[in-house]
Amino acid sequence: CETLYELVTAMPKSEMPYHFYTDHRFALVVLCIFLIMPMSISKEISIQKYTSVLGTLAATYLSVAIIIKYCTMPTVADHKAPLYSSGISSWASMFSVIPTICFGFQ
Repeated sequence: CETLYELVTAMPKSEMPYHFYTDHRFALVVLCIFLIMPMSISKEISIQKYTSVLGTLAATYLSVAIIIKYCTMPTVADHKAPLYSSGISSWASMFSVIPTICFGFQ
């Protein structure tokens, strides 16, 4: 909701008026009651084949959104030592989490 508000109104998130339906906790409860619970009640697992496509699309969207956010982030000169000690580059480590994200969504 915050991102859409910024996009539509061109105003910062801090000026977004509070409504109960824009709260993430409310959205999570609604999602659980109307989407996850009905899928859990079904005695047949065949309904899950349709939702797995949605899970794959959600994981792809999340991965693309993270990559775009990372690439559009302003660069700041930072003189701290890197947190990782292995020789893996940041691009390789960034793409190495995609299988974990996809497995988690599936």
